[in-house]
Amino acid sequence: MLSCCFILFCLIALSMVCQPAFAQNTSPAAAPANDSPASATMPSDPKELMLLAAKTNGLISDDMKPWHLKVSYKYFDDQGKVEDQGTFEEFWVSQSKYKLTFTSKNGSRTEYGTDKGVLNSDSEKPVDTHDMRRHLLSPVPSVHPVENSDFSLQQETIDGEKLNCLNVKRANGNSSGFTYCLDTQTPALRTTDAGGTERVIRKNIIRFQGHYIAEDMQMLYGSTRSLTAHLDRIEALNTIDDDIFAPPSNAVPQNIEVHKIKIVSAPLDGTRTATPSAAPIEVTSSGAMPSDPKDLETKNLMLLAYKTNGLTGDDIKPWHLKASYTVLDENGKTTDQGTYEEFFVSPTKYKRSFTGTDYKYTEYGTEKGVMFSGDQNKQFRRADELRSEFLDPLPGPQSIEQRSYFSKQLAAGGVKLTCVSLKDANGNPYGPNWCFDTDAPLLRVGAPSRGVRSLHNGIVSFQGRSIPGDLKFVQQHKPAFTAHLDSIEVIPSIDEAFFVPPADATPLKVAIVNISPPERISVSGGVMAGALIKRVRPDYPPIARAARVQGTVVLQAIISKDGYITNLHVISGPPMLQQAAMDAVKEWRYRPYLLLGQPVEVQTTVNVIFTLGG
Repeated sequence: MLSCCFILFCLIALSMVCQPAFAQNTSPAAAPANDSPASATMPSDPKELMLLAAKTNGLISDDMKPWHLKVSYKYFDDQGKVEDQGTFEEFWVSQSKYKLTFTSKNGSRTEYGTDKGVLNSDSEKPVDTHDMRRHLLSPVPSVHPVENSDFSLQQETIDGEKLNCLNVKRANGNSSGFTYCLDTQTPALRTTDAGGTERVIRKNIIRFQGHYIAEDMQMLYGSTRSLTAHLDRIEALNTIDDDIFAPPSNAVPQNIEVHKIKIVSAPLDGTRTATPSAAPIEVTSSGAMPSDPKDLETKNLMLLAYKTNGLTGDDIKPWHLKASYTVLDENGKTTDQGTYEEFFVSPTKYKRSFTGTDYKYTEYGTEKGVMFSGDQNKQFRRADELRSEFLDPLPGPQSIEQRSYFSKQLAAGGVKLTCVSLKDANGNPYGPNWCFDTDAPLLRVGAPSRGVRSLHNGIVSFQGRSIPGDLKFVQQHKPAFTAHLDSIEVIPSIDEAFFVPPADATPLKVAIVNISPPERISVSGGVMAGALIKRVRPDYPPIARAARVQGTVVLQAIISKDGYITNLHVISGPPMLQQAAMDAVKEWRYRPYLLLGQPVEVQTTVNVIFTLGG
């Protein structure tokens, strides 16, 4: 059975489904109304055709007037029964002014786009549909990645219709497997195919404000229907009511995205499993948390979590794993896609391969070291991060025993978590942290590495260990790359010849680099508050006190390598209180912030709160 997040990913593509443009009427129209004529002459050049499709499909574009839409959807289990159903509704003015609501049997979620960021207002059981909106409104890559990609074009007959099918080519000229099929007379998107594993079919295409949308859509995995969507309503917003877009008082800033765990009791997905004999994924038990709540603030939870998460340990039988991954740029566009596959017997007997856009190589673990088959100058630069989060996401027992820890209960995306961080000699939290479910030692948020934090979703169990079915790596609050576990199985018998490196394999080169920390890094105000060793309280300005002015002054500060404030300016706050805040914070002193064992300059924010008694 598909993991919840994976199904929601389907929903996304599916929800491009839209319905005819009606005015203020919510009942279906007799027929879709095209608001502009379709072009009869299509470009013959593949890239020009793909650029035209990028400019004319979807609803996110600078030329779009404000709009309102509502979509109903259903998704199905492996037996074709309705597993969940709901609606998606959005009022859109711009990318910094919108209101979108997802509602299903599990709850609802409303998101508000504002000039200061995204705010969320969730129910107790929020619907996690962050990716759904992106695929609904942007079904085709944007102009920039299309201009930097190559495509092949051929006509195909799909379900009795002739379509122009554009296949994305890899840098080496081979097919990537991703195909976009358009009408032959218009650039309207009709089907997308992700390498034969997932397919989206769009029907009853209409035009709204010159852009193509589908009235009906369905998602298939192999030949199995997993999702359908129907456009109930779409209309232009002729007038803007600012009250609609004002977040409620309980709305909170969008933080990390954590999906609800969905336990899987069958192979991850029969249509995506690379080996027909792949063993079923076992049901994850709740696990035994330390009985004493105080233990949650100690290393006991970390030791238990180490024994529960990942695939390291002498008790693990040989295994075979296959995963697919996608690398994204800062705009959320795909820059690389590939697969990771590994056959593992022991640290000195394994075979692991990475295949991506412009690289393909295999590493062989042997008694004499690692042998490499392929071009060592072309490797997946995030291979170690990807493997670590799947297989070895936590420090080892010896490292855990030598350190002290601090724990705190948090909630993210409606999921309650127990987060553990390192504790310094003064009892203050610092450095990396890990977040677990509160009722089981399942890792949900991994420690940051090179500015990247990992989110673990769709947790499954294999040989008594928990591993993520889906991974999302987030950098500066934006997805950097994602990964999906396609299959995992026990290797029943060992073929020694399979692990012998080929004749052209060479020893893996180990680059020795003198790593120097950056001159300056950004650190959150909360972290730096724990490093404060001298605080000067601000004087309350008499004129502000007399006027009953209170509030928070937010300052941006540069802290030198020796802990002094070297630069300070106001970001926001009541004008009467700003200078008093500046005068006080200039005198503050911090412990030097260490990176790679060396002090570095820090940019951070400081909040100075002024309140009046009575």
